[in-house]
Amino acid sequence: MKKNHSIVLSAVVVFALLISFSACENKAVPETSSATGTSNVQLPNPILEYESLDEACTVLGFEFKAPLKLPEGYVQDGIITINAQLGQVVYKNGENMIVFRAAKGHEDISGDYNTYDSTKTLFISDLQVTTRGNSEKTRVALWNNEDLCYSLTFSAGISDAQLSDIIQSMSY
Repeated sequence: MKKNHSIVLSAVVVFALLISFSACENKAVPETSSATGTSNVQLPNPILEYESLDEACTVLGFEFKAPLKLPEGYVQDGIITINAQLGQVVYKNGENMIVFRAAKGHEDISGDYNTYDSTKTLFISDLQVTTRGNSEKTRVALWNNEDLCYSLTFSAGISDAQLSDIIQSMSY
């Protein structure tokens, strides 16, 4: 039993060393405070804001189209990139929000990890769209086109017909 204890302890020490070495690879930027003379480490912000979709696409290294048709009352509220890998456009109507995302790959990039009553597949403009939602309303829509993956999330839910209109407005 003592031998097993030392093996477990050795494994924990090795794991702790691996974590500390991987932390050394972090590309943090040191900053010295003139008031205290101490050094602080600040990580670069992975979220950057843009005035236009074209600016965001330049940083991302790929182009994507945002929806041109949205339910009435929604207006664009912001364009960001996350880690220079994912583009996001937010639309708001009062407290209701639609979040559109695009990235290279074929993964779920929605960021919505809720459990819903319904998951189904729709075919819209030759695209296979997976939806998740409750009570006949879609809350998350996911699809791929060529080498890009897309998602739409809806705080208020949306009908299949409205979702179809939004995706078709992107005119692939």
